Amino acid sequence: MTMGMEQSLSRDEQLMADRLRSADTSDVVWRSGNRRNSWDVAVLRRAFGRSSDEFCRGQRGPKPAVDDIALIHGIRSNFGAAVRAAAVADQVAGGGSGLSAAGQMMLFGLDSLVRAETFYRIDGAVSPSNTALFGLLRWRHAQGTPWPEVVSGAYREELPEPTGWLIGDSRMFEHIDRDEVCDAALAKFAERQAFGSFRRPINDARTPSAILRTIGLATWADDPEEVFAQAAANALLTHGHPDAYLSAGAFAVIIGTLLAGGDFGDAVEIVREELVKWPSPGNVGRALEAGRAAEPGRLAELAAPGAAPNALAVAVAVAQARFGDFEAAVGLANQLLPDSTALAGAMLAAAGGDAVVPAHWLDGLGLADVIDRLVDDVVASRVGLPGRTWQRTWAQDYPSF
Repeated sequence: MTMGMEQSLSRDEQLMADRLRSADTSDVVWRSGNRRNSWDVAVLRRAFGRSSDEFCRGQRGPKPAVDDIALIHGIRSNFGAAVRAAAVADQVAGGGSGLSAAGQMMLFGLDSLVRAETFYRIDGAVSPSNTALFGLLRWRHAQGTPWPEVVSGAYREELPEPTGWLIGDSRMFEHIDRDEVCDAALAKFAERQAFGSFRRPINDARTPSAILRTIGLATWADDPEEVFAQAAANALLTHGHPDAYLSAGAFAVIIGTLLAGGDFGDAVEIVREELVKWPSPGNVGRALEAGRAAEPGRLAELAAPGAAPNALAVAVAVAQARFGDFEAAVGLANQLLPDSTALAGAMLAAAGGDAVVPAHWLDGLGLADVIDRLVDDVVASRVGLPGRTWQRTWAQDYPSF
């Protein structure tokens, strides 16, 4: 860090920098072997609430790249499996009646991630959280809210109807499962164009319903800090409590680490490195550590009171304890805390691929064709597939907004 950069810090921020520099902390050496500092200026400003929403706005410039060979391979081979496993497990938790609100938002989140590529290629802006906001608004419309009540003012003039192929599929309107927290948060956008951010939390919700939809952001970048920040920004759109948005950041990093070939120990260590860069990380950090170290006979202790960190902890614990048995893992997660079921399924398949999911479960997956298309398009847009990458013609099915 240069002297000029240090002088840009406030007194409190400088004290924090000195404290972190002098602390006996060992950075995790991951993939490239490069050590990452946990006390740079951007991190300090975020911790103190200054410039903390920079990652939420549309930035001009290069988009984070995925260059790590292991991660590219993992995204191509196992990302689709992780999404399918999450959807299968989500159906199990719902008694087979269709995807829950969290599962549906996952699909709209994947759609929005491809739209973020359109936004970048055509408009030059890097803003997955902005496209994610409108994806959530389309989800709210699919839940039965008329479009004029979803958007208002100038936004309604620009978007008189929802756009894109996913919202045009009538099946997205068939299963209604309103999430009260998300619905109430998104209603504020129609009322006064308000949406959640770090500096202006939309509420103090700490429920788990914002976690699953960030699965696609595991493909966003090589750098766990980028992945964590974007997943947190996504969750902040509807959940203002650190327990919720930090759990979302942790989940996306865990999925990315598993895709790249890491194990659960690696994943939790990397998440711990990211959590210290944010204020109020204690509950999530303690829950994750409890999940990693939980004894098989004491897993039920992780579930109460059912908040986002509990769902994350149960998912980690169950996925480790039943690593070779998807059915047993999903069944146990559903028994302990239903909101953890899809998270555990995603983790297992991110590590093991489609082979870990029983074929007869995949055969019963609803919206399988929709899920497969979304997954293929996310992978193609992020790291490319043989003969398939993002093309300008995609803007018809995946317009920016």
